[in-house]
Amino acid sequence: MEFVVADDEAWLTVFGVVPRAEETSDETWVREVQVPVSATEELHVSWDVVERSVRVR
Repeated sequence: MEFVVADDEAWLTVFGVVPRAEETSDETWVREVQVPVSATEELHVSWDVVERSVRVR
């Protein structure tokens, strides 16, 4: 199975945010976006291309 992640431009166009290195990880290839959903809450989506995993918080 192929693990496909949208490029940075697609994240910016759809959600208004650019992926960056995940704050809680020491690995630079673990990327994350934080999308505001209200004045006090955010949706966090992170992915690890090497390990082919996704986490949504």
